[in-house]
Amino acid sequence: MVKLTSEKVTTYLKSTVHELPKSSVTFIKDRFPFIQWLPKYNRTWLFGDLIAGLTVGMLVIPQALAYAKLAGLPLEHGLYTSFVGLISYFLFATSKDVTIGATAVMSQLSGQLMATYNVNTGLSPVVFSVSLAFFAGLVETFIGLFQLGIIVDLIPTPVIAGFTTGAGVQIITGQLQGLLGIPGINTNNAAYQVLIDTVGSIGKLRFDAVIGLSSLALLIIFRLSTYYFVSKGHKWFQWVGQAANGVTVILFIIISYFVNNGLAPKDLKFRIVGNIPRGLNYFDVPSFEDFPKVAPAIGSVVLVGILEQIAVAKSFGRINGYRPNANQEIVAVGLVNTIGSLFGGFSATGSFSRSSIKSRSGARTPLSGVFTAIVVLLAIYVITPVFQFIPNATLAAIIINSISDLLSRPATIRELWEIEVFDFLSFLIALLATIFSSIENGIFTSVAFALIVLLYRVARPNVHALVRDESGGWIGYEEIKQENEIVSVKSSPPGVAVFRVEESLTYPNANYVSDNVKSWIQANTKYNGQNKETSEKLWCEDTVNEAKVSSAYLPVWFDDTQNPVNEIPILNAVVFDFASVNNIDSTGLQTLVDIRADLEKYAGGHISFYFAHVRPHHQHILDYFYELGSKHDVVPVVHSDVWLDGSSSSDINELRKGRIFRTIDQAVAAASKKNSIASLSDTVSVGSKEGSKSFL
Repeated sequence: MVKLTSEKVTTYLKSTVHELPKSSVTFIKDRFPFIQWLPKYNRTWLFGDLIAGLTVGMLVIPQALAYAKLAGLPLEHGLYTSFVGLISYFLFATSKDVTIGATAVMSQLSGQLMATYNVNTGLSPVVFSVSLAFFAGLVETFIGLFQLGIIVDLIPTPVIAGFTTGAGVQIITGQLQGLLGIPGINTNNAAYQVLIDTVGSIGKLRFDAVIGLSSLALLIIFRLSTYYFVSKGHKWFQWVGQAANGVTVILFIIISYFVNNGLAPKDLKFRIVGNIPRGLNYFDVPSFEDFPKVAPAIGSVVLVGILEQIAVAKSFGRINGYRPNANQEIVAVGLVNTIGSLFGGFSATGSFSRSSIKSRSGARTPLSGVFTAIVVLLAIYVITPVFQFIPNATLAAIIINSISDLLSRPATIRELWEIEVFDFLSFLIALLATIFSSIENGIFTSVAFALIVLLYRVARPNVHALVRDESGGWIGYEEIKQENEIVSVKSSPPGVAVFRVEESLTYPNANYVSDNVKSWIQANTKYNGQNKETSEKLWCEDTVNEAKVSSAYLPVWFDDTQNPVNEIPILNAVVFDFASVNNIDSTGLQTLVDIRADLEKYAGGHISFYFAHVRPHHQHILDYFYELGSKHDVVPVVHSDVWLDGSSSSDINELRKGRIFRTIDQAVAAASKKNSIASLSDTVSVGSKEGSKSFL
C-alpha cells in the first residue's frame, strides 16, 4: 500500500498548478477546434466552402419549412433552428461535412413527444419544443464534456438502420394526408393505423392531391434523371438534382400565387402555409420551472440526437479520410440545441441528406456552414413574404422525397441476414417497434434488444477444446467437426486438455465457461475419482461413477504416431489459452478455483493448470489462483476455517514461471512432462492457523 505523506501531496499539487496553464489551453482548443485550423485558412478552401455553402443553402430553406410543419410548429421556427444551428456548429465542429439543423426523424419525434407529453401542461407548442431542446442540449453537453460518448458504441449499426427505416416509414405514412389533402387524420398514431385511416378516407380527396402528386412526380423525375445522367458520366448534372427542392418550391409558389392570390382563406383552391413573419422575432430563456413538464421527453431526444449526429459525422469522416471526435461532436450538438433554443429553435441534429450534398459539393472546412447560414438569414429577412404561397402538399412531397434516403435497401437487409442473424433480428425489431408503435418506443425497444444481445454474447462466449491443424496452429475441435476435416488435425498429448475462452472471464459468463469445460472433460476423459457407496454420496451426485462418454464426440486423443487412443485417458493437466481474455474479475478467479476442485475430484488426483497468452496485468490475478486452496473462496459469502499453507511470494513467482507461458505449445510441452512442478497451493490444512496466512 502506498503511504500518503504531506510531501507527496505537496508535490502533486505543485505539479498540477504547474501544468494548469498548458491543460487549460489544450481544453480550450479541444472545445473550440476552429482555433487550430482557422489561422491556416486559404483561398482554395474558401472557394470550396463557398460553393458547398450556397448549394446546401438552396436545400436547407424548403426542408426547414417542411420539418417545422412536421414538428407541429410555425414554419419560421424551422428557419430559426437551421440558422442558429449552422452558426453555432461552426464554433465547435470536428467534421467539415455535417450540416446541423432540423431533420425529418427529430422533427417527427418532437411532434410526437409534444402530442404525448404536452397535455395539460399549460405550455404552448413553441414553448414546449424550445424548452425540450434547451434541456436536452444541456444533457448532451454534459455527456460530451465528461467523455460519456461510449454509450453510442453500445448501439450497433443494424439497430440504427432499423430505427431510421421505421421512422422513415412512419413519416411517409404521416405525410400522405398532407400530400392528398385528406383532413381529420391523426398522424401521431402508429404508422399502420395512419395508413389504414388514410386509405379509409380516400373518398375525401381534395385538389391538394393534384398539387401534391405533381410535386412528388417532379421531384422523382429530378432524382431519376440525376441518377441516369451522372451514371453516364455527366457529373455536372448532380447540381441539377441538388436544386430539385428549390425549383419545385419556386414553381408551385408561382402556380399557387396565380390560383390563390386575393382569395379569402375559406375560398383557397388548396391549402397553403400562410403568413410567415419576417426576421428573427424570438428570443427567450426557457424557464427551469418548465423542466418537470418536458423531462419525460428528454431521454429519447438526447438518444436520437446523439445517434444521428455521431452516425453522420463518422460516416462522412470515413468517406473523406478524417476522424471526427465523437465526444466533441456530442458537445457540439448539445450547445447547438441549447443556444438555438434561445432564438426559437427546436431539437436539431446532423442531417444525412444535407451533409451528403455538402460533402459532394466540395466543402473544405466547417466554415461552409456559415455561408449556408447567410443564405438562410437572407431568406428570413428578405423573401419570407413569398413563402406564404407554398402549398402544404408541396412541403409533404419534399418530406416524402427526402425521407427515401433513410430507408434501408433490400440488399442491405439481405446482407444482415447472411452475415449475422442477431444483426438481422436487431434491425427487424427496431423496424417493427417503430412502425407499430412510435419513434420513442421504437428507439427504446431496439436499444434494449441491442443491450440484451450484447449481454448474451458476453454471457455465452465460445469455449473451444483445441487441436492442432496441419500448419501447427491451434483451432477449435468443434469447428473442425463442422467442416468434417478431423483427419488432418493432431490432438494434444493424452490427458492434457487445451481450451480457448473467446471472451473475458467475468461474472456474466463464469458459470457457462465452467460448465462447458467440465462437460467436455467428462465426455472425453475417464472417471478416476473415489467410488462411493450410495449412502455416502451427496443427494445431488450421480449414482454411476464412471466417465460419461458422449456419442456426439468423435475420438479426440492420438498417440505420438497420431493413431487414435482406444482407451480414454485420465485427465492430468489443463491448458487455457487466454489470448481473447481481456479481463478477469473475482468471480472468474473463483470459477477457475472451482473448476480445479471439481476436476481433481473427477480425476481422482492432482490436476496441473497452465496458461498461455496471459496479459501482464492478469498474471498477478493468476498468482491468487495458484496460491489459493481448492476449497478457498475468493470473496467468501460465508467465511470458513480453510487457510493457506503460507507460501511465500518468491515461491509463487517461481511457480508462475512454470505455469504461465507465451504460447500454447510451451504450455502443452510443460503439461506433458511427467515431473511437472507441483502446485504449492494444493495442500491446505483445515482448522490449523500455525505458520499460515489468509487471502482475506
